[in-house]
Amino acid sequence: MLAVGQRLLGKPGTAAAGVAVLELAVERAPASYRAHEALGAAYEQVGPKDRATAEYREALRLSPHLARSAAKRLGTAVAP
Repeated sequence: MLAVGQRLLGKPGTAAAGVAVLELAVERAPASYRAHEALGAAYEQVGPKDRATAEYREALRLSPHLARSAAKRLGTAVAP
């Protein structure tokens, strides 16, 4: 499901569908840091940025030792 959402984000005109798929992934697997990280990346790409930050923080909370990329993205998501 994550791969499908990420592919949709990369295609012109399908970003909203990609976000929807990733939101569903988080809904179905709320304990998955990977799902939260992917949704954060989607929100960072298409907005809103504050939701990106929230998803990255949740990914870090769920798996602080495995979510290094989320930590890196968190820094970019909160930058002006």
